[in-house]
Amino acid sequence: MKLSKIIKNKIIFKDNYEKCFIIGSSPSKNARSPKLWNYVYKKLKIQREMYPVDLEKKNIRNFFKIIKKDEFFKGLLITIPFKEISLKYVDKVSLSISQINSINTIVKKKKLEAFNTDYLGALESLKKIKLKKNNQKVLVVGSGGTGKTIIHAVNNFLTNSKIYLMNRTISKSYKILNKLKLQKKNSFFHIKKHDDIF
Repeated sequence: MKLSKIIKNKIIFKDNYEKCFIIGSSPSKNARSPKLWNYVYKKLKIQREMYPVDLEKKNIRNFFKIIKKDEFFKGLLITIPFKEISLKYVDKVSLSISQINSINTIVKKKKLEAFNTDYLGALESLKKIKLKKNNQKVLVVGSGGTGKTIIHAVNNFLTNSKIYLMNRTISKSYKILNKLKLQKKNSFFHIKKHDDIF
């Protein structure tokens, strides 16, 4: 099966160039990653191109079959709605990512290795501001895809701390905490109104 048969947008691949993709429901319309990465590849004189791939959920399995066999394929960025389902098709996952159950980057060496750069970035940010690991108070605003990842990173970084969650829908925050099965290292609190922060 060819990639052109399962993707919604039309792509013309460069011959003998390494390939990277960003997949989602419609990254070809608004993704900035291909422009940024292709600028870098050109500057560094790397024969590689990143392509936005519009994909339907029903084709995700065949997509991974194709890229695993493609010798020119090197990496993948993942957007909604594929951040969770893509986990099924990778070969290597770290413990932290298996707990989050969400990935946004795949690198192909011999096998497909999954990463969540939001998680790694959050941990690095906490280290950079030299936040002490004990007895802290942290506010996480939002419990969407990235918010869920940040909650997990903060919980793994801290111990004996108070983590406050603020989301438009409180029931969604509760659902995320139950789903994440977080270790009982910290205490979690839900903020219902902006005024309650203070």
